Amino acid sequence: MKLVGFTREEARIDTAQRIDATFEAKSGESISMFFEVSGARAISQSAIYDCLYLIGSTIAYWFGDKLIEVPGADKTLHTNVHAAHGEWNQWSGSKGPIQHVGDFTSTRPSSKSDRSPAVFFSGGVDSYFTLLNLPETALTLLSIEHAESDQDSIANAFSRLTDLQNSRVDKMHDQNIKVVTNMMVAHPRILDQWALRLHGPFYAACALLVSDSISSAAISSTFEYGHLKPWGSHPALDPLWSSTSTQIKHFGADHSRAEKTELVARSTAARASLSVCERGRYADGSRLNCSQCTKCSRTMLTLDALGYTPKDAPAFDWTNYSLERVQNSFVHGPGEARLLREVIELANQNQRSEIGEAIEKAIRRSRALWWTTNLERWVRRKFPGLLKHKTVLQTLKHRATEILGFRHN
Repeated sequence: MKLVGFTREEARIDTAQRIDATFEAKSGESISMFFEVSGARAISQSAIYDCLYLIGSTIAYWFGDKLIEVPGADKTLHTNVHAAHGEWNQWSGSKGPIQHVGDFTSTRPSSKSDRSPAVFFSGGVDSYFTLLNLPETALTLLSIEHAESDQDSIANAFSRLTDLQNSRVDKMHDQNIKVVTNMMVAHPRILDQWALRLHGPFYAACALLVSDSISSAAISSTFEYGHLKPWGSHPALDPLWSSTSTQIKHFGADHSRAEKTELVARSTAARASLSVCERGRYADGSRLNCSQCTKCSRTMLTLDALGYTPKDAPAFDWTNYSLERVQNSFVHGPGEARLLREVIELANQNQRSEIGEAIEKAIRRSRALWWTTNLERWVRRKFPGLLKHKTVLQTLKHRATEILGFRHN
């Protein structure tokens, strides 16, 4: 994996800075990425190299390349990435050492007094929890939106990020940084491994890109201690994406998802602006959440279990919400079932046993078909060439389970 080159220019939208980079795999395949950044100080060349080194080394590892060639990256980051690859080897079986070629130097950290700590802010439960509970009082909001490279998509992405950051709990932030990028969709294999392996280092790379503006960045935990598993962000890995000048933190693993939701929901502003939808914020800005997908349904269940009414949580459309729909939903596997059992516990604590009973029925009915989800994932891992048919595989699974009476969110 080699960094063929990069260019930088002033972008046409939202006074952003734009970075374009191209990597070349050992197979000869090219992977092109862009980053448009608004709200940050001028991006230095060393920050660009750190960002692209972390992205390139991550792609090289998971694509099976044995070489990553990026000049000018930070020496501390280089050491940390080696350690992170060792952790990955423990997770998935050794892929063998990757040779890192470049002029690795010890960068002089900028003064922390003129750079603030940042939090990756998506508007979801995890990032809201982090925003509300980090000990620092002055925080930068660092928000990322994925888009294709055409100007209309980029403009819409910046608009959504502006709406997202304007809906935050308070206005006491030093700066808001917005990053629009295609890194998640730059290659089908990246998209397929995004949640499982890649979002942590790729988000950290965005923090390194704006390291002239921030001293640290907090990645919100997905799982709590005691239920950790190999994942794209992880408390053992996230600090290893740090450079000499910029620390990457993992925050919130001492709380479950249900506990986080309970604490975040105490904020009226957060309930009105939560953006948890797995289908993304609507491009036209009409709705924050589809109120149908798995994440939306689980969050709505949690809010209901906590005693909040539809009027209390206007970020969701409650028109079609019912416990009958819940009990007929397909629960996709043990991981989702565990998160739903946290909701059952909250419901029972609040004398809402009917919610727990509906969830338990859905889990019991779904358990016999969990092999379909496992088969789909196995096929996608075993035959990477089928990744372009991912949607077809999921559609076939959905149709098969719908025949048996399940509803898919």
